[in-house]
Amino acid sequence: MDIGTYAGIVWRALDEESQGMSLSALMSKVNLSTFEVAAGIGWLARENKIWIAGNSEEDMHLSVSQERYY
Repeated sequence: MDIGTYAGIVWRALDEESQGMSLSALMSKVNLSTFEVAAGIGWLARENKIWIAGNSEEDMHLSVSQERYY
C-alpha cells in the first residue's frame, strides 16, 4: 500500500465517527501500523482534510474537516 491508501483508511475511520476520536481509538479501529497511521494523518493534515486537537499523543483528538461553501 502507499500513503494515499493509508490516508483513505484513516479518513474513512474518522468519518464514521461524527464527533471524531482519540488517536488510541483510531489505532484500535484501523488495522495499520503506527507508521502507517501517522503517514495517513500527515497526508490528511497537509490536505486540510482533518482537524487535530490536543498537545500530546495521550490527549490528541482527530476529526474530519467539514467543507463549508458560502
